[in-house]
Amino acid sequence: MSFGLTVSAANAQTGSIEGTFGLTDEGAFAGVSVVLEETGAITLTDVNGRFGFSGLEAGNYSLTFSFDEY
Repeated sequence: MSFGLTVSAANAQTGSIEGTFGLTDEGAFAGVSVVLEETGAITLTDVNGRFGFSGLEAGNYSLTFSFDEY
């Protein structure tokens, strides 16, 4: 499993979290649910395994990843 994460601050008030999720031996993983626990915001990784949250207040955030395979 691999995971890349970038945290940036657009200005003093807000910032963003962006990342990429993948499996080391399989590459990028699309359709992984990513939950920003403190806000309840949810997004899915795209076909390149990328995800992002923007407009975030300064602080500490926890991410939860899940994938339901049918």
